[in-house]
Amino acid sequence: MWYKFSSNLDSQIEAVATSAGVNPDIFKTLVKIESGNKFKSQSSKGATGLTQLMPETAKGLAEKANTKYDPNNKAQNLQLGANQFGHLLQIYHNYTFAVGAYNTGQGNFNKWLRGEWKNLPT
Repeated sequence: MWYKFSSNLDSQIEAVATSAGVNPDIFKTLVKIESGNKFKSQSSKGATGLTQLMPETAKGLAEKANTKYDPNNKAQNLQLGANQFGHLLQIYHNYTFAVGAYNTGQGNFNKWLRGEWKNLPT
């Protein structure tokens, strides 16, 4: 399933996905599913932004990138989300697993892989 993005958002997503070593089309779809392409989106669990990062995760990712986390910075949110997705892809070597871990959290996904949960939490 492919989604139409504004050309500016589309080019931003392609750039950050490429820099993080992930397939831009898959990352575009992830952004659409996670946030509906709405930067001010917030999940019931507290994840925010286009890439729906949990604040503590985003802070940790920003720290690794030697920058200060800014929850109002759309470009940073995209880059941090792409970096996290790229990291998960390196761990799992599989886009399906990387998406699962991104959506549910790596710890939860690992519990599911070990058979500790029958269904992944959302």
